[in-house]
Amino acid sequence: MCLLANKGIYRHNTILTGLLLVSSLLAVLILPSPLFAQAMPSSSSVSSGHGKILFSSDRDGNWDIYTMNVDGSNIVNLTHNPAEDQGPVWSPDGTKIAFVSKRDGREDIFVMNSDGSNPVNLTKDPKGHQDYWPIWSPDGKHIVFQSWINDNKTLVQIDSVEPNGANLTNLTSSLALAFDPQWSPDSKHIVFVSYNDIYTMNADGTNLVKITNSSTAVVTPFWLPDNQHIAFVSESVDKNYVVSENIFVMNADGSSPHSISDIQVQPGSYVWSPDGKHVAFRSYPFQNSTLHIFVMDADGSNVVNFTPGFIQTGLIAWSPNSQRLAFLANEKGKSQIFTMNADGSNLKNITNSPADNFFPSWSPS
Repeated sequence: MCLLANKGIYRHNTILTGLLLVSSLLAVLILPSPLFAQAMPSSSSVSSGHGKILFSSDRDGNWDIYTMNVDGSNIVNLTHNPAEDQGPVWSPDGTKIAFVSKRDGREDIFVMNSDGSNPVNLTKDPKGHQDYWPIWSPDGKHIVFQSWINDNKTLVQIDSVEPNGANLTNLTSSLALAFDPQWSPDSKHIVFVSYNDIYTMNADGTNLVKITNSSTAVVTPFWLPDNQHIAFVSESVDKNYVVSENIFVMNADGSSPHSISDIQVQPGSYVWSPDGKHVAFRSYPFQNSTLHIFVMDADGSNVVNFTPGFIQTGLIAWSPNSQRLAFLANEKGKSQIFTMNADGSNLKNITNSPADNFFPSWSPS
């Protein structure tokens, strides 16, 4: 199932909503398609850096991890492995790359040097858990990730591990379903979703607190750069079963939630600029249209459609200086990586390949 298929669907059960969203996100992470939906929302690791761009591609016959210059030159295959390697993210200092690989039989979290050397499996588990979505803590000391702990994919946990493989820890054992983890900017806390509510906890899993009490689905929380506020998408359904999805912001303790978007937002697609001044997101500009990329001010004002001529768009990543964006777009049936300035100018296809390309991530330098 693709997230694009969720548009306009009425979820009859709030627990089922969470499961559908997780299943959808994992489908686009492990089984990419040209109509790629946002799979790794809003994390600092996705939007870090500006020197090189890290990405996944099947251009050499299977899914490997590559780097390239920001203009698309000097493409280098870092993994050269017959297994699927995807979802790469830079460490905050740019010396390491975390990624998901099936080279040991199931999806595990690996870390390698930034030149592709010394890949190490951090999560190889005799129980056969499937692990996805590595997210570095801003201080670079830990990686959180999601783990399917049974084959029928009804139990999802959030785990943590150090980059050297030490202290592999289940952080959410008291909950059957926990997903969408994101770090606070100070690396002290984690925000996540369980059964359509938002929780926070300390980085070691202690002090678990439910900070919302929602009758509708709340998804994809993101700790804002000021460390004081958390954003999320709230889904509501009207009497005609039309789903509305808007960005909300609240204090980090869950108080004072308020909507900042009048336009419908695709869950998981919004990304705050590192300087905290703007939000990029995907939305349907009109009924039955494809997803376009919009940018607005952090208070919800000055909404601009930056991709009116595109067939379809996907994952968005800010450069660390907040001056450029990388994003996915469908061109001639393949997913390509484009870059543009933060005002929408200087648009360029930097992969321009007959293969699919996914997961753009800017390097720290």
